[in-house]
Amino acid sequence: MIFKAHTYWQLLFLFCVSLLFLNLEYLPVVWLDEVMDLEPVGRWFLNGKHASIAWPMQGCEEKCLVNLPLRELPHFIALFLFGPSVWGLRCIFLLLYITAALGFWKSLNTLNLSKPMAYFFVAVLFLDKGTLEMMRGCRPEIIEMAAMAWGFYFIQQKKWLVASILFLALAWIHPSMWLVSLGFLVFIFIHSSKKIKVLSLLSIIVSFLAFWLFIGGDYVLFFKQFSKSAGAHVPQYGFFKKLLNHFYSRYITYWNIDFWWFFIFICSHIWIFSKWKQLGLLAKTNVLITVLTSVFWLLFLMPNHRYSVSLNMLLVLNLLMVLPNFSLKLNHKWIQFVVMTMLLFPFGIRVVLGLIHREERNPHKVIAWMEEELPTQKTLLLGESIGSYWSLKHKGTKFAHETQPQNAKFEEYDQVFFLSRDQDYPVFSQYPIKQNTTYFGWQLKGKTYAGICLYKIESQEPFDA
Repeated sequence: MIFKAHTYWQLLFLFCVSLLFLNLEYLPVVWLDEVMDLEPVGRWFLNGKHASIAWPMQGCEEKCLVNLPLRELPHFIALFLFGPSVWGLRCIFLLLYITAALGFWKSLNTLNLSKPMAYFFVAVLFLDKGTLEMMRGCRPEIIEMAAMAWGFYFIQQKKWLVASILFLALAWIHPSMWLVSLGFLVFIFIHSSKKIKVLSLLSIIVSFLAFWLFIGGDYVLFFKQFSKSAGAHVPQYGFFKKLLNHFYSRYITYWNIDFWWFFIFICSHIWIFSKWKQLGLLAKTNVLITVLTSVFWLLFLMPNHRYSVSLNMLLVLNLLMVLPNFSLKLNHKWIQFVVMTMLLFPFGIRVVLGLIHREERNPHKVIAWMEEELPTQKTLLLGESIGSYWSLKHKGTKFAHETQPQNAKFEEYDQVFFLSRDQDYPVFSQYPIKQNTTYFGWQLKGKTYAGICLYKIESQEPFDA
């Protein structure tokens, strides 16, 4: 049987998703983001209060209003279906990842791309190191990409109401996407019928009422916590350094693998406007939204590579709408082979290493060890993020990450433990599983739970020191 060209891309993507599914639990919980969004939702399931001492903002220990509601929705779903489970939360985000990839593929098809090239661009964006890290870190970018991809597709299908709801939802995920949401909502409003305009405005009003219920009507506390959190993400240095970092630091972390984003990001701010007069209204809207979002990020958002994957989706759509023949230049097997090798080689190494280190990276065993060693009443646990999953199983415990213990008051607990490694404190218990450093003679690297310890902290003074 002879497969068509695009069938190979389908099989490749299905194979990669299968490997991700097998490897969901075997990347250690090291990202603070995964826990910060989970903690207040988990406390709501435990005691009915959306609060957490893991957040350093004042008042979060009583009511945590830092996040916009749709950022936390996947965490509500995961906890409702699976409880505090590493696999459960990452499974929900893998499903969102697949949903976003499918929506992006459907959007590319509306641009009259050949099927092989549509699959190629999906692979470039969704096998990108940044996108994969956002997925396994359970970050909001994956939710943003799903809303954007399907929103763009429904705009192309002239399903104005569905598209407006998706872009309205985008605004309730993360403030970095507010200009994208607003720009497409204005585009939809201009093109839709009077009935759709009314329904769209009604949906905006309903969303604000739902948000009022979400924060319990406490707009003052929300503003205090939200502005404090937002302020922590604003670059605190001069404009020239902001400009340099905006164009350089945003992609330099992945320069050795996904270097093309660096060029696409810079060039899209310069030569893409040379085709302005030839563009349709949707293409002009997309270009303006992309550049205005870039300026918004330059002024108000740290140049961190983690935010970039959402913008990458807009960059690809810009490229293919402004230069519709660009894909023909990549329609060569050798180019696609080189690009896929660059993506799949590090992807394969991470997956294989995770599977080899299954014993040392198994979160169930770490949590079971903590269950045996730690008391479950009036206990404060500080340290590595996996501790949150243990703490959310026990109502009488609290968790705070070691980097943000501001709301963790030691005097309120009978005992305090620190989950970490290589610390100068009395060791209470050491995780018994050892690190596997070689495999068929190869030296292995990578973070695992091996060597982690529970330290007993007798008072706050030595910890603060």
